Amino acid sequence: MATLAPRFLVLSLGNKEPYYQTLHSAGHFALASLQRHLGPSHQSPFKRDKQDRALRSDGSAYVLKQSPTSMNVSGPWVNKACKQHLAEEKEQQQPGSASTLGLGLVVVADDLEESFGTVKIRKWTASHRGHNGLKSINASVKPGAYPVGTRMHRISIGIGRPMDRDQRTVSDYVLSPMSAGQLAIIDRDVGPRLLECLETLRVAWEADLAAKAA
Repeated sequence: MATLAPRFLVLSLGNKEPYYQTLHSAGHFALASLQRHLGPSHQSPFKRDKQDRALRSDGSAYVLKQSPTSMNVSGPWVNKACKQHLAEEKEQQQPGSASTLGLGLVVVADDLEESFGTVKIRKWTASHRGHNGLKSINASVKPGAYPVGTRMHRISIGIGRPMDRDQRTVSDYVLSPMSAGQLAIIDRDVGPRLLECLETLRVAWEADLAAKAA
């Protein structure tokens, strides 16, 4: 039986205008940097998805999408995007291919607890650290509702945090515009780091599939 090559759905969280170019949308800019570093031979340019108008870029190993919703209500869109991805993968499946590959999901989001530009893989079940977008996803996306073999991961993009931890100060901080220097760091450094994390997850997925097929 032929084995279907795993392909991750990589979703970034952020905000719409007028808060698009803020620290809270660092995940969107990380995804755009990743797309540029993948290059045209690996990934198509970003285009509007016909179904939900999200910015989308397709490749052989990754489907990249930027959430078109406000951060605090990301969950329902993520759940819908996952189901759409599974339906698309099923349509493209060749006769004789394995039918139990499951969903490969990676959510990319900003992280106040990491220094700016730090990129880390985090377990799906790890603390949301007060992140409202991740809270919304936890409420809407239930791993048990997806096929056997489903793999869900998070990748955090560090944005640092203000010294004062009161709610108003933190809210003002995450909604502050990114500087030219910060945007340059994301474009130059974060994209390649994000790709390294994704490749680590992809190689592990392929190894698990190979072990099951042996």
